[in-house]
Amino acid sequence: MNRTAVAILLQDLGEIIAARNAFEQARDTELKLVQQFPAVPAYKNSLAKSHHNLGRLLQSIGEPTSAKNAYEQSRDIKQQLVERFLRQGGLAA
Repeated sequence: MNRTAVAILLQDLGEIIAARNAFEQARDTELKLVQQFPAVPAYKNSLAKSHHNLGRLLQSIGEPTSAKNAYEQSRDIKQQLVERFLRQGGLAA
């Protein structure tokens, strides 16, 4: 089971501190992958998802400023992915 799945399970069980730690570990792992392999879009997409998942948790526990930061990081990564996709020709007809 990957860290994100564990984090979601912990959150569902109400173990918020453990869930937050697991989401942060998942994000940190994805960040390392992106740093090592910047040309792999799947790693960047996973990093964006990790930021989004962490943002959802932070929002649910009343940390809107931290949640906003996580959501913005997710959005920025996804925007970069879209721009790269479009530069490479997007969906060829």
